Amino acid sequence: MRKGLLLSSPQRPGRFNFQEPYIVHSRRNATLLKNLQTGSGPVLFEGLHTTAYLDRPALQHRARWVRTHNIEHDYYLQLAGHTTSFVRRVFIP
Repeated sequence: MRKGLLLSSPQRPGRFNFQEPYIVHSRRNATLLKNLQTGSGPVLFEGLHTTAYLDRPALQHRARWVRTHNIEHDYYLQLAGHTTSFVRRVFIP
């Protein structure tokens, strides 16, 4: 499971919890998930921030690929290492 700041959860809507990075959670959309479920081809997630539905059981029948840009994981870790601000660190996947 990814670690980070989640803005809300089904149990506590509108509250913070630490299961998913904000940058990933902020891209969740019910219409997007519904559209992803209608196809049968592979799903390409462009960048780490788009992976909110990567491990969803509803997409288990689909091939899923993640294309990272600029070695994003290294980029986010470097950003985290250079800030002391908690708010800025919540964007780290």
